[in-house]
Amino acid sequence: MRFAPLFLVLLLTACDAESLQDPDGQLPPGNGAVQIGGFEREDLRGTPFDLRQARFVGNDIELTVAYSGGCMEHGFRLLADEAVALSMPPQLGVHVIHDDPGDDCEAYPTEVRRIDASPLVQWFNSPFVVHLHPVDSSSDVITLFWEGK
Repeated sequence: MRFAPLFLVLLLTACDAESLQDPDGQLPPGNGAVQIGGFEREDLRGTPFDLRQARFVGNDIELTVAYSGGCMEHGFRLLADEAVALSMPPQLGVHVIHDDPGDDCEAYPTEVRRIDASPLVQWFNSPFVVHLHPVDSSSDVITLFWEGK
């Protein structure tokens, strides 16, 4: 019986998350920089970086990032979980991944990057919360709120 409370918590938590698919059972398409669902936990690998700040600017997510390199163009992308907490407003986990092209430079630049998050905005079409989880980073989770247009 000592596991009954744990089981109840797990059951209630599982009931609060759903996949918001369209009527055809499909997830909305991404845009290259944002992918919604369709990935495995093994895909959550990248190159170490620091996520210093993040905010919504219109339909874009603006990231302030720092990383080792500086001689080549580095990429950042978002992998959004398809499971959504159906709270008010809905909440979504999004993984931030840094793609290093093999830059051997030893600088540590800090840059502001904008990622078009329109697929997320169109998916919800109403206010929602995003929990940004930086992958391969010592940075904390950053929570953002998209209020609408």
